[in-house]
Amino acid sequence: MDYSYDFAKIKANYPEKIGLEQMRVICHISKKTARYLLTSGLVPCIDTGKKTRQYIINTKDVITYAQGDQRRQKAGAGSAARQP
Repeated sequence: MDYSYDFAKIKANYPEKIGLEQMRVICHISKKTARYLLTSGLVPCIDTGKKTRQYIINTKDVITYAQGDQRRQKAGAGSAARQP
């Protein structure tokens, strides 16, 4: 899927610290994938240990992940087009 991100709009519309749900909406990913990214350390976060609102994530870290994801999508689309 091709998702284009407006990073300036994300910075303007979201607070400095966000939760898992906001992260998954920004990145267009499932809850399970978002949780994997946080628990594996691919996106840095603070684990509060609570059952609800367990993760505190810096919006800039989500933007950094989304920028890398956008680059991976572009690279993958180019290589897929060249395959027979």
